[in-house]
Amino acid sequence: MRLSSDIRGVFRRLFKKGLTVTRIAELFDITRQTVYRWL
Repeated sequence: MRLSSDIRGVFRRLFKKGLTVTRIAELFDITRQTVYRWL
């Protein structure tokens, strides 16, 4: 039982990390588009 809860916690941590990574990627994409528009 304890092992499954640990795995669930690890997955939750990875999921949060993935969400932050995608958010950073989206922000980077938006800034790149704005830079191209300015140039």
